[in-house]
Amino acid sequence: MDMAKISEVNLMKNKKAMELWQLVGAMIITALLVLVVAWIIPKKIGEGAAEASNLLSSTKDSDMDGISNLYDKCICLQGERKNDGCPDDEQTSGESAMKREKVAQERIKKEGC
Repeated sequence: MDMAKISEVNLMKNKKAMELWQLVGAMIITALLVLVVAWIIPKKIGEGAAEASNLLSSTKDSDMDGISNLYDKCICLQGERKNDGCPDDEQTSGESAMKREKVAQERIKKEGC
């Protein structure tokens, strides 16, 4: 075989090898895109849904006194805004208020007000 023919054969082999590597590279990129679409994006959407759910629950008014649970010191007792959502006879601070709040939160989780 003469040198021109050998060079032409080597060139064709190199061209096929380059095409093969381009195909492998395209397959890797495609696999990464599938991973992003199938795993990462739904995960991020789920996190956003959880944040939205938390925001909605913080605007809930369980005792329907016009003060959202986020700011209401007596979540299950209707009360005045001036008393932070507690009736006139309930304390809004101190140890008894903290105990009442804990009991109310546990009751809301189990059964609501």
